[in-house]
Amino acid sequence: MRDCKLKDIYIDYSISTKFDYNILTQYLFLPIEENELFIKIATTLLSNIDLIQSISHKLIKPVIFEEKELLFELNHLKIKQNLFNISEQIMKNSSKENLVNIFIQNIVAFAIEKHGSDIHLENTSTSFSCKIRVDGVLINFFKFDSTLAPIISSILKLYSNLDITQRRLPQNGRFTLTELNDYDFRISTMPTINGESIVIRILQKNFDKFDLSKIGFNDIALEIIKQKISLSSGMILVTGPTGSGKTTTLYSIIKELKQTNKKIITIEDPVEYKIDDITQISLNYELNLTYSEILKNILRQDPDILLIGEIRDALSLKSAITAAMTGHLVLATLHTNDAISTIHRLLDLESESFLIASVLKCVIAQRLVRILCQHCNNSNQTGCKECNNTGFKSRTIISEVLDISNDFSNLISKKATYNEMYENAINSGFTTIYQDGLNKISKNITTKDELLFAIQS
Repeated sequence: MRDCKLKDIYIDYSISTKFDYNILTQYLFLPIEENELFIKIATTLLSNIDLIQSISHKLIKPVIFEEKELLFELNHLKIKQNLFNISEQIMKNSSKENLVNIFIQNIVAFAIEKHGSDIHLENTSTSFSCKIRVDGVLINFFKFDSTLAPIISSILKLYSNLDITQRRLPQNGRFTLTELNDYDFRISTMPTINGESIVIRILQKNFDKFDLSKIGFNDIALEIIKQKISLSSGMILVTGPTGSGKTTTLYSIIKELKQTNKKIITIEDPVEYKIDDITQISLNYELNLTYSEILKNILRQDPDILLIGEIRDALSLKSAITAAMTGHLVLATLHTNDAISTIHRLLDLESESFLIASVLKCVIAQRLVRILCQHCNNSNQTGCKECNNTGFKSRTIISEVLDISNDFSNLISKKATYNEMYENAINSGFTTIYQDGLNKISKNITTKDELLFAIQS
């Protein structure tokens, strides 16, 4: 048992309700299993066993775990007890819908409280787990009886107007909850060998949260970005792998531009955040409403600014360049590792180098790193309740912003090598993602491990 993790063990949370919460935290133990003869507990030390035995009036079987694991469980014990009790009632009660609604609302509200971005409901051969992605890291918060899974799945599909009888094909939808009306929820279901996997993306409706000056760009990068987005035409690219914060950067730019009384059109897959006074288009592959199809016709809508969710192929790049050449400011994303390799990626998409050189104004390459928790970092702890015992709370951008100068445009036209472009950029004051990360480490914002993990992704 010592080799396993506490999060991987099925815990009967009804047992812990028999103990005073202050006793559990004072003596650092958590009951996990009980029968007529004994109570099995998770603990960090053996010195309190006699005392615990006198409280419980039963034989105690201790299992030793790391203190960090046990504190995590104790910090979330009350919500886990509540959800466990509701799940037990669902299993016993023939009229389940109201209980399931309460169960789902509790999980979603908890995920929001923890600043989660996604909720993962997954089946295994023995249990039904609920994991929440917090600051990019998937944390296993809850584990329930596997027979609960199809019941939860059916209600979530009803919320999202999906086919509740279809369990063999993927489905996607959206739903809202009256009790949490500041949020939208996007749902994806996927058949697996153990049943359906369900992922719920949490989307905050509040567009005001996007602020270009507060997401992590350094002063020089921010100045370049603000200068470039004030142009009336050209192309600005935001690059990085999936989960690097590209959408947040684009929406923060849109918020800046929204105040300019210009016609802004976005093409997204799908639309994540609904914005007043912005024309937003969501792709629909069933109707052949693709990037290419929309881009062929979008200029007739008379936009000033065009946001393209992603440049995926030569046709979408050609359309983006055409828009940028005809007096429109184009914002788009691309999957590349750094700013300079973006140039060669564009060339690989069969675009003429002189066209890229004439329209490209700026490339923003970025990653996300976790921020050290200010509650426990200042007291030399390794984690606390505020940061789920991880030592980190929230995330920030590390970035490199490539300002396309006249000299650099000439290099693009000549199809210069990566090294030639890199040397020119460095001589012009270009700061790499790695250097930006080191600067944030020196300010005690993040750690070297976080930086290395981010740039290797």
